Amino acid sequence: MATVPVSRGPQVRTEALQIVPQQAVRSDAAFGGVQGRQLEALGSGALQAGIGLDRLQEKRALEKAFDVENKIAEEFKLFEEQTLPNRQGEKAAGYRAEVEDWWTKAAQTYGDQLDDRTKKAVSRSLSRMRLQATGRAGTFEVEQADRVGQVAFEAMAAREARDAAGFGIAGNDGELNTSIKKITDATREYLVRKGLPSEAIDEAIRTNVGKVHADVVVGLMQADPKRAKQYFERPGVAESFTRSQRAEIGARLAQTVDAEEGAGGARDVFRATMKDKAYYDAVPYDQIDADLVKRFDGKPDALKAARQELDRAVTLWNRRQTEEQAAGIQGAYDLLNNGRSMRQIQASPAWQRMTPQQRDQFSEQQTNRWRAAQAHQIADRERAERAEEQRTADAAILYSDPNTLARLSRNEVLALRPALGEKNYAKVAKAWQDYQGDQAKLSRATFDNDMFNEVLLSAGYDPKPGTKNKAGAAVVVRARDAIDNAIAAEQKSKQRELTNQEKRAVAQGVVSARVTIDRPWLPDREVGLIEADPTEVAERGYINVGPNNNVQLRVSDVPAQDFADMKRFLRERGHPSDDITVMRRWYEYRQQKAK
Repeated sequence: MATVPVSRGPQVRTEALQIVPQQAVRSDAAFGGVQGRQLEALGSGALQAGIGLDRLQEKRALEKAFDVENKIAEEFKLFEEQTLPNRQGEKAAGYRAEVEDWWTKAAQTYGDQLDDRTKKAVSRSLSRMRLQATGRAGTFEVEQADRVGQVAFEAMAAREARDAAGFGIAGNDGELNTSIKKITDATREYLVRKGLPSEAIDEAIRTNVGKVHADVVVGLMQADPKRAKQYFERPGVAESFTRSQRAEIGARLAQTVDAEEGAGGARDVFRATMKDKAYYDAVPYDQIDADLVKRFDGKPDALKAARQELDRAVTLWNRRQTEEQAAGIQGAYDLLNNGRSMRQIQASPAWQRMTPQQRDQFSEQQTNRWRAAQAHQIADRERAERAEEQRTADAAILYSDPNTLARLSRNEVLALRPALGEKNYAKVAKAWQDYQGDQAKLSRATFDNDMFNEVLLSAGYDPKPGTKNKAGAAVVVRARDAIDNAIAAEQKSKQRELTNQEKRAVAQGVVSARVTIDRPWLPDREVGLIEADPTEVAERGYINVGPNNNVQLRVSDVPAQDFADMKRFLRERGHPSDDITVMRRWYEYRQQKAK
């Protein structure tokens, strides 16, 4: 065993070398212990410094690599935004190569600016970005090429289909077959190039050819339904449609052909029936309808279309009647206003354009007007007016309904002039003019009309008497006039429009007005003023007046001149001017004058 000399002064002796374990604590007294530790610490510090420097350089390289990546990504994004809008459709060809070239130039530009450590750090991520960009560019180029091919194919197919439909409708079968062949070949070539299976290609061809046949059928259905049906029944045409489409088109063709046959038949029957009739003659609708039923027995679609055409023809006939009659009536009144005699009017073309009924009405109206104009006594004049009132009562009641009147045309209103008489016609014409374009006035008039009917019913009067009840109709017309005048007078007095409740109160007051008829051998009879015979009221009627209604006032008690003056006074101011009102106003006037 080796020994180490130990100095003990001048003596030297040998001892065994002690091997100290690494885990043991070293003694500062050991040879070189301090120096060894210093060297070890120095070496460890140098090692740590080297590792830290290397990490710092690596960190800086990564930061620069990230910065380069971001710059390249931003520049490529800007490149795409500027380039893609200009590379649509056919211009997309070569776009992938252009992207490859951009990345090559970008790698070269930035590679010259980077050290090896940074190049190594950025290389892998840039390769991945470049691969993604070129992949997208390639996909875009392929999609645009497919779209260009699809657009070109669809444009060609649409053009050929349009031409083919035109050839089919025109009956040019040669050009039609040529266009169908072009569509078939182009569809097959395009879909084969796209890699579709044969079943899908055959279905697409059937669909495109079916569209051509459908366009031809639809076009012929509008121009000539029979030809459309013949075309649909050609070999190979119906087979271009599905089973449900064949059933639908077949049903439509059958219906259209029958409808055309029915409409044509109705026109023929109508012309044959009406060819010898005057324009003002009525259409024998039932007779024509019976002929159509026999003609189209077993063809319900044809009969339906025939009846629709008959209704249309009747409407046109009636419209022509109305226009002719309105022109004739207006012409007759123009002649009358220009001073022509009845004989001259009856010899004019305007007279010939009026119906026999309108001629009778016109003649009777002028007779009543002449009698009224020739009358020297108020009673005579009123008798003439009452005759005209009874003649026109039915028409006046019918067209007093605002909704009925509002539906008429101007010519239809004008044609009512002889039937209504001048007084009623003036009111009806003004009301019709008010209703046009003013829904508010029509609504108010409808409410007033309903209110009037309710008031009459509650008072025991029928607001719509039958056409044979001339006396009842005259009562209704008289009540309407009296109510209208009373409401107008009240509104003029209050200088405002009455409310609905106020109008109802006025109407009830007019309808409930009573007069007592003196009967010498029988008890006196009290009757409603609107239904009393004006002549009887004038001769034997009386009312109770005075503070306590204790004074009987008869029409005969009022001097004739005073009676006439008061009636004229009330009429001129638009106030009610019936005998009872005249008597009350005269009595009130005399009482005030006596004070």
